[in-house]
Amino acid sequence: MDWPFDRAWPHIALKGFRDGPTYTDFSFDELPPIPESQFVGTFNWLEESPLLDFGDDCDDETPDPVAAISLLDNDSATHGIKLPDAFRHFITHVDLQRRIRSATACEFRFAERLIEITPHSGYIVPFLSDSQGCVHWNLFLTQKHQYCVVASRYDYTWQTPADWEDDAPEHLRLTARTFEAFIYRFWIENEIWFKTSRFFPDTLSSAQESYLEHYIDLET
Repeated sequence: MDWPFDRAWPHIALKGFRDGPTYTDFSFDELPPIPESQFVGTFNWLEESPLLDFGDDCDDETPDPVAAISLLDNDSATHGIKLPDAFRHFITHVDLQRRIRSATACEFRFAERLIEITPHSGYIVPFLSDSQGCVHWNLFLTQKHQYCVVASRYDYTWQTPADWEDDAPEHLRLTARTFEAFIYRFWIENEIWFKTSRFFPDTLSSAQESYLEHYIDLET
């Protein structure tokens, strides 16, 4: 599928391997390969990461995932949209979300409705936001049951089309072709960031070392 979006990966720098300010639009075509053969919709590869403790108050403020997916399913059905199975699985398994740490304190916030993006004949579902609102990630879905992950500087969760600037839809950027591919890359890059920082030093896994070696190979 040829999507009508510019391709980029707006994320953190990987010190000594991929430099730039936070949320630089890194080249999509120069991203390291990821093990897509492992992506079967269950996120089993996340099991190596421990559950994070967000404190006692976190669970009280977290929306009921079953209720959230029910509302989203109902709204999707009215628009002839099918949510990806991997996305539905991830929403309803909070333990998966709690295994992903973020260097910029990004937070999973799953929308309960679809937002129509008229110029591109599709709908978006916001699911992840930077803590300071610098970048927001969304599913982009079509009625042909095709989808991808797009990033935006607009928070479509709270804004309505009347709030958008005229060129808002033009700022959508393709960041991954599947939801699980996005989650994997987001997870592994944050793990690398933490483990190579002076505050949380730890040994990189073989997969994380291979990920960084890709950038060494680009320089040779």
